[in-house]
Order: sequence, then structure tokens, then C-alpha cells
Amino acid sequence: MPKKSPRRRKNRRGDDNDSDNERASVSSIGSADYLSESHTIDMGSLNNTLASMEDDLEWDIGEDNEDYHAAHRDHVDKDAAAAAERRRSQKLSSVLATALDFPQEKRSAKREQLLKQWFKALTQYATDPPYETVEQHRDSLLEACCQYVLYRGSASPAEQYAACRVLEAMGMLLASQELYEETSKRLIRTVQSAHRATPVRSAALRAIGMIVLCGAEDDLITESVMELCETIISSSEYRNQPTPEALKAAAFEVWTVLATTIHELYVSGRDDVT
Repeated sequence: MPKKSPRRRKNRRGDDNDSDNERASVSSIGSADYLSESHTIDMGSLNNTLASMEDDLEWDIGEDNEDYHAAHRDHVDKDAAAAAERRRSQKLSSVLATALDFPQEKRSAKREQLLKQWFKALTQYATDPPYETVEQHRDSLLEACCQYVLYRGSASPAEQYAACRVLEAMGMLLASQELYEETSKRLIRTVQSAHRATPVRSAALRAIGMIVLCGAEDDLITESVMELCETIISSSEYRNQPTPEALKAAAFEVWTVLATTIHELYVSGRDDVT
């Protein structure tokens, strides 16, 4: 990946009204959401883990399927490989189509299961570009994750975490400046919300980092996210709340990855050197 030229840092002020509203919501809630810091996308009840999802063997695309192995072993059977790819595409489309029903679903456990199914589909069934099937369901996925989960306060921390992971996966598949513009405000506010569970804030930071890494075209965007990470890492308190160590670790990870796309002079702090 070519590195971007050094340029002067510029302060990027957020919406003052949004900041005031966010601080007001924290003070009114009084206590933070809780989610175990060891929480992962595969955790949940026995019926709500990735392993418990619909059996892939019914679609002949599972890892234990003989046709799948034969098709991919030294590319012996191109027809079988093409058939396996079509089945994966059909499975991907079938799973992502459920995003249209998400706004009507009121049960938290069911919403979390849908989010996990989308994450599994995006990371396991979307195997080759162009990702046209993902693009077809892009708007409904973004609406579900950003509007119905991260924006609304009724979503559980587990739902919020899963939504961030879905956005992270979309960042890899649909890398674009437009995706950053559509998701950045909601993700950054999630990171900045002290009342959110720490794993949710960390997942939101990683999601915005992935979207910027893969799709941001303006180096000022990269620099602004790196500055957000620096603020989190260097502060014992963030927005008058103790900064969780796990969030600092996530910030360091995101900063390190994004630093690989920035000119060394910027990383060293020599912004004015040309």
C-alpha cells in the first residue's frame, strides 16, 4: 500500500450539539452498560452461537463436505468449484435478505442472532470479489446496524457489539469513502460514549479503523482517527470517565495499523517537513 504524503495536522471539531447530547445521556443514565471484556461474536446461549447457526451442510458448502474439498484440491474439478461458489452466493443472499425484516423484530435475542448470522455470512460466504450480493443488501444492513442498534438505546450490549462486527466486515468487503461517510459519525460517537460497554466501544473503534484502512481516500480522515486513538491511549480519563484498559489496547491496535498508511514524517510528529 503506497504511503501518503506528510501534511500538517488539522483539528477536526465535532458537532457541539451532538457532544452536549452525548454528555447529557451519560449523566442521565448514571451507570455504564456491562458486557464481559472477554465477549466475542461467538458467545451467547447454546442456540445463539455461530456454531449453532443453520447447518452449512444443507447447502453443500461446509468444511466437511467432500465435494467442497475435491473442488478446491489442486483445482482438479473446476465445474465443482463453480457449483460450490454458486451455493455460497445463494446462501449469502438468503442470509443477508433477513436484514429487511430486522426493523420489525422486537426480541433482543432474535436480533442478536440475526446480526451474528450476517457476520458469519459476510466473513464465510462472501469469498470472491466483486461482492455484488453484499452491495445489494448494503442499505438494509447499514440501517439495521447504525439506526436500529447503535442509535437506539434499547439495544442490548451484545447486539451493539455484533452490529459493530458486522460493520467491520462490511468495511473489508465494501471499502469506500462513501461507507466511511455513512458510518463514521455513529461509530465514533459509540467509541466516545462512556456509558457503552467497553467491548462495544472497542469493537466500534476497530470497525472505524477497518473502514478507514480499506476505503478512506483522504489522509486527513486517517489522521483524525489516529488522533482519536492517541487521545484514548494517552488519557487516564476520557470525557471525565476512567479510560478502560481494553479500550486503550484497541486504540493502540488501530493506531498501529493506520500508521502503516501514513508517511514516516507524520508518524514521527514532523508534520511541517517537506
